[in-house]
Amino acid sequence: MRLCLSIFLIAMLFIGCSVPNASPLEDAPAREDLADKELSRTTLSLTDGEKSAIDALRAQGPLKVAMRKVSTVYEERNGEIIGYNYHLIQEFANMMDLDLDITFVDSVTDFYAVDGAIPSQVMTQETYAYSPDLMDQVHVYADTITLLPWREEASLMIPVVPIQELLIVRLGCEVSELHELEGKTLAIQPDSSYAFTMAQVSETKKVTFNTFEVTTIPETILAVSQGDADFTIHDSNRAFIEIENSDKIQMGIPVAEIKQVGWAVNKDHPDLYRVLMRFIEQTKLDGRFEAYWSKDYSITFTDYFQFLSDGAVK
Repeated sequence: MRLCLSIFLIAMLFIGCSVPNASPLEDAPAREDLADKELSRTTLSLTDGEKSAIDALRAQGPLKVAMRKVSTVYEERNGEIIGYNYHLIQEFANMMDLDLDITFVDSVTDFYAVDGAIPSQVMTQETYAYSPDLMDQVHVYADTITLLPWREEASLMIPVVPIQELLIVRLGCEVSELHELEGKTLAIQPDSSYAFTMAQVSETKKVTFNTFEVTTIPETILAVSQGDADFTIHDSNRAFIEIENSDKIQMGIPVAEIKQVGWAVNKDHPDLYRVLMRFIEQTKLDGRFEAYWSKDYSITFTDYFQFLSDGAVK
């Protein structure tokens, strides 16, 4: 079982990789070797069509990117910008000689909203196709966005990191089985992938819990820390950061199977999508992804991968 899961994770992590017989995790430099390393500015081989597309983007103006100001994406801390998503898209822009124009949004809802709200059809029609307002204004969302069927209809998704949704619980409110959530209070942002997951949990596990609704994902953690809610749900990668920043919460049990989070590209720019896909793959192979990741986390990307493989799935 453990071997099968490891193989599954490797396949998910390097989806689309065109390098044969590579062992990316084993070959990546160790964290200590990357700490003071000058990251190489290697180039990607582009087809004539891709080169023309990038040249056209450059002529039109900056690469337009949307992201949130949250840990792992973009955060100003002690005079320094952290967030592997920001650093990766900045490096890509440098590599392609593109200026970068960033639009910051408050929540994941803003990425896929039309007139301020997610279309209700996505909850019942997984392949419902529409054009989000913000996507019409930018080229790419460089963020940790869960890959969902309806999001893949609205944009070109690039898987970046495997995650598993976990409970984050208030200290003293331990939960060992999902049925123990009965009667407890969930802090949740409506219209988020987390809300969709917890609706599935409620239906499949026949458990009913109260909800404390907030407008952003960071507010869910605050609600649990302050006692307004008993628990919330978070992606495994961000959960490591949240429990380090608060002594009032702890990591709980998984609530769903392993998924992917990643970037979303405007469907009008398929060449940009393909170049970005290869760029992400290359940074994982040459160690740059690990270097940026290690600035955000106390756990290396390799160890995080092992965490999922060893026991996150229950």
